[in-house]
Parts: sequence; structure tokens; C-alpha cells
Amino acid sequence: KVWVNPPPIHSILHPDHAHNTRRLGMHGSLADNEHCDDSSPDSQRKINWGWVPATITSGGHSGNDGALDATASITVRIEDEESEYHRTSLEIPGGAIEKGHVVMANYHGDEDGDDMGFDSEDEDEQAFGLDGEPLGYPDDLITLTHLHEPAVLHCLRKRFDQDKIYTNTGPILIALNPFKSCKSLYSDTIMKRYWERGEAQMLMGGSG
Repeated sequence: KVWVNPPPIHSILHPDHAHNTRRLGMHGSLADNEHCDDSSPDSQRKINWGWVPATITSGGHSGNDGALDATASITVRIEDEESEYHRTSLEIPGGAIEKGHVVMANYHGDEDGDDMGFDSEDEDEQAFGLDGEPLGYPDDLITLTHLHEPAVLHCLRKRFDQDKIYTNTGPILIALNPFKSCKSLYSDTIMKRYWERGEAQMLMGGSG
């Protein structure tokens, strides 16, 4: 699994309009009515968002450090129902990989629709894969195997969907506006859990 930045996708599929995309945010697309012919229902132009998930179907052997091989092209299949490129297969040159337009995705354990790890009643309970890599969407971003822009945004988005608006990145706390009341976040049970976790971390002299 990888994340792909839409600009090179658009350049490959629409070489005559390679500079007509607008980057807005995470992933998906948005209809743009500002520069289209209202007489045609199909004239709406899609605005590309930040990153789209994809599966490598050929090429892209990673090195020992988990990085993609930027010396050769890879073929990917876009898998994002929010994107105009959903189910599109295309060959991406190694140059785009070298520039960081294609990055490795983390394995969270829910790729097949099962919600694994970090969503149980006990938030301190953590699930692990066969290779020992943590599953789910961690409360500390620095534990992600691949730490980059799409990995951070994807993790924050998934946690937000689970009403988990607080996420650490090392000693920094990221707080998202839930736009609703989340009284359960401030219950005596939750406050006690964080108090005990903080005391344990101080005794161990670490931040894990």
C-alpha cells in the first residue's frame, strides 16, 4: 500500500492540462463549478485533494529501510472512493517517487474493513500484527512506522471519526475541534487513566 500525490497522476492522465489542479487537503475530490459550462451536467471539473491511497500492482521493490525504489517506475491502482481517480491503474515514473510524490503507507489492520486495535473499551490495550508492528491508529504519531504528511493526516482523520480528538506527537498534543459535545472524554474514569499513565511514565523516565 502507498499514498500518491495527485499532481503526477493528473500529469500522466491529462498531459495537456498538467498544471490545472488545485491542492486543497487530505484526499478525495470536489466539484468545481467556477470554471465550467453550466449547460452541461458533466462539465463540472474535479478539484484534486492532497493524497490518495493506492496498491502497487507491479514494481516498487522497497529497500531494507522500507523506502520505495526510485530507480524504476511502478504501476499502481488507486483505491479511494472519494477520488475521481478511484480504480484507475497507471504507471508512475521513478522520478515522481524520488520527489516524494509516492510514499509507503502504514498497515493499520483495518484494510479489510475490520476495526482492529485502539478502538476497544480499554484504550491502553494495543494490538500487534504478525511482524510485531502495532495495529490501529495510535495516540502517539511517532510510533507510526512511516511518518509523513499523508500518514499523519490519515491517522488524525480516523481517530477523529472515533471521537478521539486528542493525539500526541512526542511531547506535543494535537487537538481537533469535534464540533460537538464529547463529555465522555472528560469523565473521572478517563482523567484517572491519564493521571495513572502520566505517573507511570514519570517513574520510567520516558514518554512512551
